[in-house]
Amino acid sequence: MNYVVNKEQYDKVVFKLLYSLFGKLTYSEIEDRGYIEIFDKYGNNFSDIWLDDDSSALTKGCKNELSLRYNESYEIFSFFPIVKKKRFAKLLALYVEKNTGIKIDCVNYATDFRTVKDDDGDDIVNHSSIIYSTKKKKFR
Repeated sequence: MNYVVNKEQYDKVVFKLLYSLFGKLTYSEIEDRGYIEIFDKYGNNFSDIWLDDDSSALTKGCKNELSLRYNESYEIFSFFPIVKKKRFAKLLALYVEKNTGIKIDCVNYATDFRTVKDDDGDDIVNHSSIIYSTKKKKFR
């Protein structure tokens, strides 16, 4: 059976998922390092915002790049496997902006997780990285 989910329904589901995982956000600016740490309702640092300085961690053309940590990306996408990548990036940026007041212009997160065997036969998880510009509305 196929289901059609419209944009409003998708937005609601994503916001509820983000709120249930992270809740009310707090942050702390690390001035000498050029980034802001974002904390969830439990006080865990789940994301960082890289600021426009000469940081090599910042994607070219981005001033405030939200970088979702790998474990949180994995948790979200294992729970919610059907992801509209552009829409999710916009909603994640909006969620952080609403909770912190910090304008986000790029979002960086891991997706498309898959388990493969390494040379020794051990399982490893591969993924793709997504960098989305909210201003230009395209992937980098």
